[in-house]
Amino acid sequence: MNILLTGATSKIGQLFLCELVKNIDVEKIYCLSRSAPSAAEVSVLKDRVVVIQGDLSSEGLNLEGLGPIDCVLHLAGVTHSFSEEEYFKINTEGTRKLAETLRRRGCRRFYYFSSQTAGPNAGAYALSKWNAEKLLLSLDWDPLVIFRPSEVVDAGGAEGIDKIIYWSKNYKICPWFLHQPPILFFPVGVRSLVEHVIDCLFQKPKMAGVQVVRGPPISSKALALMMFHRYKSIPVPVPLGLL
Repeated sequence: MNILLTGATSKIGQLFLCELVKNIDVEKIYCLSRSAPSAAEVSVLKDRVVVIQGDLSSEGLNLEGLGPIDCVLHLAGVTHSFSEEEYFKINTEGTRKLAETLRRRGCRRFYYFSSQTAGPNAGAYALSKWNAEKLLLSLDWDPLVIFRPSEVVDAGGAEGIDKIIYWSKNYKICPWFLHQPPILFFPVGVRSLVEHVIDCLFQKPKMAGVQVVRGPPISSKALALMMFHRYKSIPVPVPLGLL
């Protein structure tokens, strides 16, 4: 199997790359990158890994050097930007260009990392992901799998539960959001998420559709108590209306 991986430079992308390299069913892994790899990076790449220079924000998506592709694992995207236009330029239009280019090349399997927030009424980021999902669903795939992960823990992020853990560990304070009914989180470990997606890639028969990937629920109060026992951080009550 030949796989195209986008977003390979992120922490979660690196975990996927490591797992794919170890899989004997994978012949070649093409990693889409906005810049050419340095000499140091090239020296550590495995024989089966090829870096393809390409930018999802460019007018034309040039995938020179890309061989036959059986499936794509599309992780790349913009999650934080001061420009709403950038969300749609990368997350929606970039995904469209990638998908249409790969379909013309005969690729039939598409695995897309969306967001649990994807929808029409939750801001520009959520809408850009929602629009990308609709674009992908309009094309012919066998299969198309859309992953909507919940709060991903230990993925090198600076928001959500990762941010709460960082505050608890380094500043010894932990927000406890006051709300009725209680605020619930559904954290999923990054390694558990990677294992689940890899299983889907090689599962027979192939799975298709939208998957919400999340862990067991935990309330804001329970999370604050967990941080107190783990890091001795002080729970700080925060009325949700102040946020």
